[in-house]
Amino acid sequence: IDNEYASELEGKYVYKYGQATGLTYGQIDGYNEEITYSDGIKIKKLITVQGTYTFSSGGDSGGPVYSIVNGSRLGMGTISGGNSTTNRSYYSPLAHAYADGFIVNTD
Repeated sequence: IDNEYASELEGKYVYKYGQATGLTYGQIDGYNEEITYSDGIKIKKLITVQGTYTFSSGGDSGGPVYSIVNGSRLGMGTISGGNSTTNRSYYSPLAHAYADGFIVNTD
């Protein structure tokens, strides 16, 4: 995801549905973030979301992140991780999946 597009996302509200926390919402507050999991795997170019309450928790990974535009849901990405103490979460933009050749089916 390029910086020009990503910077336009800052301040926008997004919603997430996860197995553990259900439906939550938060505000995009950063982009091109990198996280390293405890097993050493690094994930780059993530979007960060600050929730008023817990935006995501363990068990939510892979859940859809979307915004609402003109009354319709617009897919933004999938949850990759977060910190329930700070209420800050990370999602991987759908653009990354498309670039790797994945197809997203919403049926």
